[in-house]
Amino acid sequence: MSEQIFPNGFESWSETHFEVVDFITRERIKEPIEGLIGGIQQNSGTVGLWELATEWVNEFELLHKGNDWDHLDYYDEVENFCKTKNNL
Repeated sequence: MSEQIFPNGFESWSETHFEVVDFITRERIKEPIEGLIGGIQQNSGTVGLWELATEWVNEFELLHKGNDWDHLDYYDEVENFCKTKNNL
């Protein structure tokens, strides 16, 4: 698993982690077998999804290092980032 990085602090990382996991969970419910997330779950199980979430969070946090978020923009940006990563 990749090393934890907190370019915006742990609180920001943990908030983003929550939002990414929420997205992954919603996608698993909608498309439990198809797509990137379903394929990872089938091939690597829960551990694969943990690793995917960590990878996406670390990438998002680095891309947005130092951003001063308006919470509405933040939630939209996380959702759009996840959709892009999941090819939606």
